[in-house]
Amino acid sequence: PLPKHPQPVPEELEGQVAVYNVDVDANSDLAMQYRVMSVPSLLLFKDGQVAGQTVGYQSADEIKAFIANN
Repeated sequence: PLPKHPQPVPEELEGQVAVYNVDVDANSDLAMQYRVMSVPSLLLFKDGQVAGQTVGYQSADEIKAFIANN
């Protein structure tokens, strides 16, 4: 199982999303599978498929907008 992200999910997103942190050095196969070339990277999955991906630091508001738009 993947470890939970060390920071809590914003209160308004609780119950709607699950956030996980993956060490790409320790999980290079997973990083290659999802073409993660830079960190931090945020991948959004819906129904088991990648619905969106963004790279670089994202503020809480940017993350919320990213989720809402995908």
